[in-house]
Amino acid sequence: MPNTDNTFVSTALQANLERTAATVEIPEKYRVLLDISREHYGVFKRTQDLLTEMNHPFVNWEIVLKQLRALSLGDFHDFNRQEKGLEALETFVGIYLEVIRSPAGEETRETALRYLFDFLDLILSKSGGFIERNRSLFPGLMDRLLDLSRQEVFLFRKGSTYGKKLLQTAREESFSFDGLPL
Repeated sequence: MPNTDNTFVSTALQANLERTAATVEIPEKYRVLLDISREHYGVFKRTQDLLTEMNHPFVNWEIVLKQLRALSLGDFHDFNRQEKGLEALETFVGIYLEVIRSPAGEETRETALRYLFDFLDLILSKSGGFIERNRSLFPGLMDRLLDLSRQEVFLFRKGSTYGKKLLQTAREESFSFDGLPL
């Protein structure tokens, strides 16, 4: 039957949409982000969008990174002030590390590293009364970053300016990375 309403229907677009349509299951390890954000509709919707995109079979890492930055930095206080705030922050760090390890392009992975350093800087400088709780995130994370830097030397070299900024914030906040070969 011919199209009589003068609209163009692209069969290629329709086929692509059908091919990429998928039911996405969000793994349990991200549940804390959904639970915490549930009380704020906008934050909850953005959290759902992030977790749906990153668990889609045809993930767009650039979109994941943009959404991750908006949540982890922009909605930091909504997550930080909760009883399970540390678990939420650890989950965000894990997502950043997933993007850095992903098959995404080098520029996206480099941006993920920069955003991770920005997020860690925010944790050190803006945790308020939760700083002692949140500091426990760093020792294990620093070990993981050191291991990852050995695998991704060029990526970490390009992101070193942001790492130095994080170290400066750590000094200003009297935070020590004791035992780490820095």
